[in-house]
Amino acid sequence: MTRYVGRTSQLEPLRAGTRKVRNVTKVSEDHVSEDKAPIVVVEGEVDLAVAPSLRERLKGVVAEGHPTLYVDLLGATFLDSTALGVLVTTRELCHHNGGELNLIVDNPRILKVLEITGLADVFPIYQSKKAVPTTGRADEVARDG
Repeated sequence: MTRYVGRTSQLEPLRAGTRKVRNVTKVSEDHVSEDKAPIVVVEGEVDLAVAPSLRERLKGVVAEGHPTLYVDLLGATFLDSTALGVLVTTRELCHHNGGELNLIVDNPRILKVLEITGLADVFPIYQSKKAVPTTGRADEVARDG
């Protein structure tokens, strides 16, 4: 019997004795600010199944010496409360290390979730990669929107 993991839109076979976790994050090689803050690109549905790998990836980027970073959610189609918790925890980690977590998002549903939860007022939000400052700190540039 073949079992499947993931949402119906992204089913992957799971063979007995194996565990496959879909990697939904990658770090872009693009440096977007004067302090060379990386962009972490997140694609697809970010829920309980993938939030732990996202958490570890973001913690790893900060541990590599990047207290300021951008999370590109342009390819994300869904965020659940677990994903929001990962973003809030990472924001706290960035602030503790003297940096900031910035979001790049244009999906109206995700923006609405951020607004309803009050997180739209907590994170600097950019609606495109072009809106991200190429020099200076993100907090010195007006938020899009």
